[in-house]
Amino acid sequence: MTDRVANNCDQEKTISLRQLKTMPQPQIGLLIKKLRQEMELTQEEFASDWSLD
Repeated sequence: MTDRVANNCDQEKTISLRQLKTMPQPQIGLLIKKLRQEMELTQEEFASDWSLD
């Protein structure tokens, strides 16, 4: 199973869940920040979209 993330070149970059699990924490934070920017959401909107309730 993979998650697709669009990069700056409008190409799709595929990241496996295994890669995500082994990724350093700061890199995951940057990935989330980039996703949020691409989706043009504020931090509050992003948090509500991804909440687990």
